[in-house]
Amino acid sequence: MSKAPNNKNLKTLARIAGSELKKVDGPRVAVFEVFGFDTHAAQGGADGEHGQKLKQVDYTFDVLKKTLGDTFKNTLIITLTEFGRTLVQNNGYGTEHGYGTSILLGGGLVKKSQVYADWPGIKEIRKEQDKHPRPNIAVWSNELGLYCIKNKTWIPMESKQLQLNLLVTAHCGSRGHRAHKATVDILARNCWWDSMKEDVKELVAGCLH
Repeated sequence: MSKAPNNKNLKTLARIAGSELKKVDGPRVAVFEVFGFDTHAAQGGADGEHGQKLKQVDYTFDVLKKTLGDTFKNTLIITLTEFGRTLVQNNGYGTEHGYGTSILLGGGLVKKSQVYADWPGIKEIRKEQDKHPRPNIAVWSNELGLYCIKNKTWIPMESKQLQLNLLVTAHCGSRGHRAHKATVDILARNCWWDSMKEDVKELVAGCLH
């Protein structure tokens, strides 16, 4: 694995990797690690921190394509990240510890340019919101495309399966199942329903892990 702290080193590594990969007896896989995508705050737009990191990815694709030559036709480039994004920026203008992310594919083996995605969470929540009477305090959010209460996505009290899905997602952390307070904190960042704290307490008490 090659680690590239700046653009110059990244281009050099991509050039070396491309030269080795196109050899008949060369390696079949090269891995690059680019730091700095964990943008909790001030990620900015096209010229911000996040935009600059995406440019590094673009540099890598470009240099690999030029260096690989005809071998690029039989190449697949995959970008992976474990950092989940939130739908909207936090108060510090960052997107932190959400549940959605993306994978970019490039190379000659990708035959068509397209976005392949399905975001069932938003669809499911909107469907549930439309099925049940809305509280008077629910306000429409153009940014999310959902009704919100106290700037949090409103989850109808009748939508028990949706609530359970959200509860389990918030409770299951990467380092083990979260305690009551941590689970509530995760949910409360984005969701709102009347019995949330009580439901979390019941879930955590009955968890066998």
